[in-house]
Amino acid sequence: MSENKGEVLVQVEHLKKYFPVKGVKGPGVQAVEDISLFIRRGETLGLVGESGCGKTTLGRTILQLHNPTSGQIVYNGETIFEGQDPWQKGEDGQMVHVKVPKPKQANMLPYRRKMQIIFQDPAASLEEALEKIRDEACRLVLLDWEALCPDGLRAAKALREALPADTPILFLAEPEAKGLDEALRFGQSAVLTKPFFTSALREKAAELWEEPGGTPEPDFDTDGNLQGLRFLAAEDNEINAEILVELLDIEGASCEVVENGRLAVERFQTSAAGEFDAILMDVQMPVMNGHDAARAIRALPRSDAGIIPIIAMTANAFAEDEKAALDAGMDAHVAKPLDVELLIKAIRHCAKRKEG
Repeated sequence: MSENKGEVLVQVEHLKKYFPVKGVKGPGVQAVEDISLFIRRGETLGLVGESGCGKTTLGRTILQLHNPTSGQIVYNGETIFEGQDPWQKGEDGQMVHVKVPKPKQANMLPYRRKMQIIFQDPAASLEEALEKIRDEACRLVLLDWEALCPDGLRAAKALREALPADTPILFLAEPEAKGLDEALRFGQSAVLTKPFFTSALREKAAELWEEPGGTPEPDFDTDGNLQGLRFLAAEDNEINAEILVELLDIEGASCEVVENGRLAVERFQTSAAGEFDAILMDVQMPVMNGHDAARAIRALPRSDAGIIPIIAMTANAFAEDEKAALDAGMDAHVAKPLDVELLIKAIRHCAKRKEG
């Protein structure tokens, strides 16, 4: 079953969080004050503001790492917190504590595995980063390799020595960046090629956070390849099409290429049920672009039109481009120039979901 990309996934209504202050009457510090928001499936919400304005506190309260004072939090249709504000204004205008029912709170452990909030604390220099690490623990360090050149290696070594052994470092680098092989030898680190989708960042971080000795996520098949799968690809660049066909052939799959989105719609419309396992869709094409083609395929009056995986291939790798692909009905996305591992992983994920 395809996901409803317009569906509200997280709903927050009138959320409040008060921190009591010892020796002070009243609710204390009102850190989160009557916040309401929603996030639709496929969206990424970023909270931007000055240091100390409450971004991190709001995120931690939504995850209930801080117990909310009142409000409602709904995840995927399930209420995970609901409570009334015990502090109300009295007749004299002062805040008074009143008795209210005990808040309803769900066991958050299974939800926190699904609700990912990234708390970022940027540093303008290596020295500032080291100071922040000393002051507060972090789960992941993002290091812009080009911004620190030619001192990237020194920065990687200093950060590795300052961090706990299990805290990973993710190097953000251009495709032709030099010196990364030596930096990776410091351990518990990986490279994410720029530009990248937020989904690629999430996936790479999840890989780094896997516990040593843990069971890795199973591949689509036991041989670790795409043997026997058949793909329909819409790609107007002849060289890119040849590379794509060669890549899939090495993995044991076959690929039929058409030159634009309209031809992709027509080819899928005339194909037999199950003839293709997934569709690889370039976004910028003549005649009909990838977004319009994906919408047209999803609207076709056939049973598999809504479930066949459609993977976007785009030269743009920003959050708004990712959202546009999802809104068009696509299931996944890979950036150009193609990252072989990410493309294969996206294909396996979609094909595996189809099998399930």
